[in-house]
Order: sequence, then structure tokens, then C-alpha cells
Amino acid sequence: ALDRVAEARALYDRALRLEPNAAEAHSNLSEVLLHTGETGAALHHARFAKRAAGDLPPRRAVVALAWLLVPVALAWLATATDAARLFFPRYLASSTPAAIVLAACCVRLAPGKLAPAGLGLALVFAALVGSGTIEQYRRDGRFLDDRRDDWRSAVAFFNRLPNRDRYPVLVRTPLIESDALRYPHDEQLARYCLYPVTSLYPSDTPATNLIPLPRTDAGRLAAGVRSRVVACGGAWLIVGGSQERSRLIERQLLAELRGEEIGTRGQRSEVSGQESSHRWAVRLRRSFGNVHILLLHKP
Repeated sequence: ALDRVAEARALYDRALRLEPNAAEAHSNLSEVLLHTGETGAALHHARFAKRAAGDLPPRRAVVALAWLLVPVALAWLATATDAARLFFPRYLASSTPAAIVLAACCVRLAPGKLAPAGLGLALVFAALVGSGTIEQYRRDGRFLDDRRDDWRSAVAFFNRLPNRDRYPVLVRTPLIESDALRYPHDEQLARYCLYPVTSLYPSDTPATNLIPLPRTDAGRLAAGVRSRVVACGGAWLIVGGSQERSRLIERQLLAELRGEEIGTRGQRSEVSGQESSHRWAVRLRRSFGNVHILLLHKP
């Protein structure tokens, strides 16, 4: 009997070397090992048999699921508790490849020989549709669109403008850290929030003229900033964001400088006790993708 067990074990060992993922060979070898008293090895091969048969999720799928969900959950928790504002795409980019790994694992779970290929093609098609690549190609025959945040062209244009040093330059960037400018802060934060116009593509404007604005509700100026703009009779405004966001900030600033209040939906009302001056207007407006340059001026 022992000779037959040893012969069977050798047979299944050989089968596994030829096809390591064979569920039947793992299952049979597990039974042989139980007869020889090697319980640990038997359980090991039994687990491999279940995984190969699809009864257990592949280990890489479990790892990929944790890779995707754990960082997202931690970022959401940190943001919800206001410990750190991390629930934003740029902080979660490291988890993006996990979705690709999970998709590949799903393809392997499909039964038969043709189903995995069909599922793989369906996932590739869904990825193309979701990425906007097809719409982009239909629009202008290119797979990649132009840069949407063209800070280089915007700053180059601004550096060629006359009288750019005459007025303060209000800079609104999409940096989430800039919301902390509403509260007492150090000079280091202000310099960080100005890096789109001071680092790779620096503006020729003196640093004393550059004023960073909060990302949220940027059209509400601090009292000191508003006084400086009014005293100078104008201000440059550089907005990083969508066209709609730029228009909203523009309306809020003009309303405030004219002595009005404006809500997020564009509704205006007079502010009591303030002198209304409706001469404030936009004298220049240029857009470079999602970067906009405006001149607010009162003649």
C-alpha cells in the first residue's frame, strides 16, 4: 500500500510540474498526502485546488482590491475628519493601476475558452469609451487633446503685456492647500500657492505684486487686498480653472468692487453703507485652456 501511495505521489508531482495550475492534480495529491500523514502539505494543495478551480479568489485579486480600497478609504477618512485634505484624484493616482489588475483578474474568472477573450475585449472597449479617446478622435482626428492647463503660454503672454507691474496680480490656482489662506498663515504657504507663476514658468512681475487667492470662493477678497486693488484702480487676475469658474470669480470680484453682493448663482444686491461705483469692468480677457488672464480696471 505504501508503494502505491508513493507511486501515486510521484505521478501527481510530475503532473503538477507539467501543469502547475491543474486543479484535479492538486486535489488528488492532497488526498495522497493525507494518507501519508502530511496534513500541512495536504491542506496547502487542497487550497491550491480550490483556487485553480475558481472556488477561491486569486491572491492577486485580493491584493489589488486592498490596493484600490485601502488608500481611498484612508484618504476619505482623513478628509472627513479634517486631519488632511487627501480625497482628491492627484493624491489617489497611485491606486489607479489596481483597477487594471482587477479587470485582468475578472477576465481569468470567465469560464470556457472564448468567454475570457470576449470579456477582455469588452473591458478594453469600456476603457476607451470612458476615457473620452473616441470622442477626441472624432472631434479633430487626434487621440490626445491639447494641454488644458497651459500655464506656459499664459505666463508668456502675461510677461509681454504693458503695465503688468502697475496693478496687483491676483492668482487663483486649483491647489486645495490654498483654502488655508483664509486663516492666519505663514509666508511659505503664500509662496507655495504662487508656484504656477513662479516656478517652471516664472512671471516677470515683482513678488510683492503677486497675491494668492483661496481656491474656494476666490472672488471674496480680504479687506487688505480689496483696499489695495481699489487704491491702485485695477488688478490683474489669473485664474486656473474652468471657463465657468473664471466667469463666476470675475462676477464676484466686479460686484464686490462695485459695492454689491453676489451669490454663487450670480444674484446681486446692493451692500448698505458702501459707495457704489459701476465703472469697474473687465478691460482684457484671454484664455489658454483652463488658465485665464483678466484685467479689472476702473478708469
